Amino acid sequence: FPPDLLLEVRHLILSHHGDSPDAVRGPQTREALILSRADDLDAQMNAFTREILKARMSGRKWSDYVNLIGRYLYDSGGTDEPEDLPGMED
Repeated sequence: FPPDLLLEVRHLILSHHGDSPDAVRGPQTREALILSRADDLDAQMNAFTREILKARMSGRKWSDYVNLIGRYLYDSGGTDEPEDLPGMED
C-alpha cells in the first residue's frame, strides 16, 4: 500500500467528523473536507426526516426543537413515510 495513500486514507477516517469536539483532527485536504461535509449533511437529513415524521404522526406541521440542526423544522409536505426509515417500521 503506498505510504502517501495510506496517510490520506487515515486522515479521511480521523477527520470525517469535521471540526466537532468528536473529531480527532479537522479536515486538511479537499477530499477530507468533502467527506466531512457529506457526513454532516447525511446526519442532518436523517434527523430532519425522523423529526418531521414524528411531527406528522402527532398531526403537527412543526417539529420539536432539533439540537443537531439547531432549529425547529417545518413540514413542507414531502413524501417520506415511516417505513422508509430504519427504526421507524411498524
